[in-house]
Amino acid sequence: MSLFPATKHFKIWRGSTFHYRFTWLSAGRGSAPRVITGYTGTLTIKDNDGNTLLVLTTENGGLVFTGLTGDIDIIINDTSSLTWTQGNYELMVQAPGGGDLIPLLRGGFSVTGL
Repeated sequence: MSLFPATKHFKIWRGSTFHYRFTWLSAGRGSAPRVITGYTGTLTIKDNDGNTLLVLTTENGGLVFTGLTGDIDIIINDTSSLTWTQGNYELMVQAPGGGDLIPLLRGGFSVTGL
């Protein structure tokens, strides 16, 4: 499966909980939610030099997939510990059993606040 990722920029207020939910739809306009039971994912945020700033996964609770509804939650509980202000991310999703690796979402993260 070849897919070009959608682009979305996120802004975080340092010290707050960051939570963003979106629904992955099946192919085609107005389609039903994609069933993602058993899928795993990794969202990696890097600086402009390619250094990793933060990694969110389905294993560490930073990504939560709801199988039958196609919902994907991106969660950063402790934004007060973020020391960086800008980063670029990519969300990669993998089908069950080591199946297709799919670039689903990409863009920037900016962190502001005290």
